[in-house]
Amino acid sequence: MQLFTQIVSDAKKQIDLSSAATVEEVYLCLKNVCLKSNLDTHQSVDKVEIYPEYYETETKKFFRIAIQYYLQFEDDGEEYGYYEAIDCIFNPTESPVKASAFPHISSAELSMSKMFDLLEEWPIYLQLKGKKLDYLLDGEEQ
Repeated sequence: MQLFTQIVSDAKKQIDLSSAATVEEVYLCLKNVCLKSNLDTHQSVDKVEIYPEYYETETKKFFRIAIQYYLQFEDDGEEYGYYEAIDCIFNPTESPVKASAFPHISSAELSMSKMFDLLEEWPIYLQLKGKKLDYLLDGEEQ
């Protein structure tokens, strides 16, 4: 049972239909699809986490928005579970002026909507939201 495939597919369609170009426009498409999916109340999902991060390697810079959750299910009376993640990774060309850590939060403390609200107040997001950046939107089992 992979939930991320439909969410990523729907987000990509919404991005294309709306001609989203900036970090904020792409992010809002992903946010809207995630909220409509009701991941945080899905019967098979335990603890949704939303976290952004900014990091640099020697040659590239990355601004990542990740939605991660633990998927639990039963098969022939056996319980199974694994993590799935949805990643939207932007490639800034310059470093943000002000770096800051983002608190670790999950649906154990806040609703998915509130977690997205906090992300939208994060200084790095605020600095990058108006920029048109290359990005990759994908999902995976972990």
